[in-house]
Amino acid sequence: MIFQESEMVELKTIVVEDIKKEIIAFANCEGGKLYIGVQDDGTVSGLDNPDETSLQISNMVRDAIKPDLMMFLHYETVTVDGKKLLQLIFSREQSGHII
Repeated sequence: MIFQESEMVELKTIVVEDIKKEIIAFANCEGGKLYIGVQDDGTVSGLDNPDETSLQISNMVRDAIKPDLMMFLHYETVTVDGKKLLQLIFSREQSGHII
């Protein structure tokens, strides 16, 4: 899998405060994907605990972004080159219906 940043894809090595800004930007556009555990150059660094990372992001989003966007976020742990990373997909679709 090749990772490259674009208008629809953001790469982060670890969770940082500006992740909230990325999620808001995706909410104001067509959506997008955020990969945690991937360096800006596309190198997969991986995460020790993707579940803990997804919980951390969920809490950040719930506490700081209004209205609540959680229903539009989907988290998935992906393994690339034997390393686990977190894929966060922001989609304006919910249960098959476009919002």
